[in-house]
Amino acid sequence: MRLVLSIITLALLASTAHAENAKVDKVVPAFDRIEVAAPFDFVWRSGAPRLVAEGEKDLVERLGFEVVDGTLKLTAKGRIFTLGPLHTLKVTVSSPSLREARLVGSGDLELQSVSGPALALSLSGSGDVVARGVKVQRLDVRLSGSGDLSADGETDTLTAALSGSGDVVLTSMKSRDATLSLAGSGDLSASVAARVVASCTGSGDIVVRGAPAQRELTKLGSCEIHF
Repeated sequence: MRLVLSIITLALLASTAHAENAKVDKVVPAFDRIEVAAPFDFVWRSGAPRLVAEGEKDLVERLGFEVVDGTLKLTAKGRIFTLGPLHTLKVTVSSPSLREARLVGSGDLELQSVSGPALALSLSGSGDVVARGVKVQRLDVRLSGSGDLSADGETDTLTAALSGSGDVVLTSMKSRDATLSLAGSGDLSASVAARVVASCTGSGDIVVRGAPAQRELTKLGSCEIHF
């Protein structure tokens, strides 16, 4: 088994060393939602609708993208053997606004400076989602799987649900009111100023920062809710 893994590793290193780079720069139709299902590095930022992909030519050619009903769908053509995200391909997309971002699988997704009335984030799989500089009235976060999701910024109303072994880290995301639910072995942390409704049914923990005066807590199993 070790010999087989060594051969695979050497083959991957050899292909990387001799890989030819390529770049795609495309204007795309307008979108305000993104759906990622590919094991690459993805970044969203505010701007005109556009997609720029840079990296190994083979991976650039295997990147699929289309806009369907306002959703930019990012996929990988064919099967790609990987134990995690392939950092040799970086895909940067932009749009004037964003109201929903979904990541499925083992890719990584970073959002930069999202503002607007509402934002929904969801992660299913082993990848990671990071949202920086979020300023919205409502933020909805959902994680199922072993990946991690984090965000920083400000929101009036926060809803966060975790089911799985991953972690949701929102301690740098200032919220006024929050509804937090946990069902699994992961941990969920948030910053809440006024009112929190928290429930957990698993072995993970909920950590609440900010000392909210109004608290409604429900706990089943070995989980804990900390303040």
